Amino acid sequence: MATTLDQLEQNVDELFAAQSGISVQDVDIERERAYERAMEVDSKLGQMCNVLENVVGELNAAQERVWSMSRRQDGYDEDKDVGKIIRVFNSNNETLAQLEAKARNLEADVTMVSQVLAKTGH
Repeated sequence: MATTLDQLEQNVDELFAAQSGISVQDVDIERERAYERAMEVDSKLGQMCNVLENVVGELNAAQERVWSMSRRQDGYDEDKDVGKIIRVFNSNNETLAQLEAKARNLEADVTMVSQVLAKTGH
């Protein structure tokens, strides 16, 4: 088994030596960088997911407050409730715009990682 592993290592070293002067260490470094970048992207996506869950929760709570207030009041002012709803929608729109910008940044990061992986032959 040790002989087979030694032979495989030698074959891998020969393959890397044949690839335009790229050493095994260079490839390992690039692979590690790509992995770290992928982990950063994963972390950012997780954070965005948490933010989005919080936003949805806040929206649902705000909607419930608006509906429960309007149900409790006999002669409530409909324009007042509509104004609140519009403010909530505007806030949600701003949040979604921010999330969209962050998603575009993440997409650029993923593209960069893909390009690095493609250059290293993975």
